[in-house]
Amino acid sequence: MTTGRFAAVVAALLGVIAASAHAARAVAVPLTGNWAGDHIAMTMTPYGARVTDDCADGSIDGAVVPDRHGRFRAAGTFAVHRPGPQLADEAAPAAAVTRFDGEVTGDTLVLTITAPGGVPRKVTLVRNAHVKQVRCL
Repeated sequence: MTTGRFAAVVAALLGVIAASAHAARAVAVPLTGNWAGDHIAMTMTPYGARVTDDCADGSIDGAVVPDRHGRFRAAGTFAVHRPGPQLADEAAPAAAVTRFDGEVTGDTLVLTITAPGGVPRKVTLVRNAHVKQVRCL
């Protein structure tokens, strides 16, 4: 094999290796774990997420997968509760279809919760932080 041909084969192999490494990095990985902020907590699994705050709760059905910039948009539901105890025959508050937009940087997640016709609520959550919630008094 000539030197030129050998160099071409090596270059081709290096190109295949580099393309494979890039493809491996491009695989989307869902966010998981416990995230918490001021009176709000979010538990994320590969299958979805659960959000609770003092007077509301919500969920995302399906994996939350950020793009290469750490941003995501997910659909879910969110229900706001009224203060005080819920009567035995009182219906639970209706959950509204809600949009969850987020941006992850390291262990910090800035999450915006937007229900139809509602004012967007922006919160900052930290991975593995602890939250103190005061249930809707």
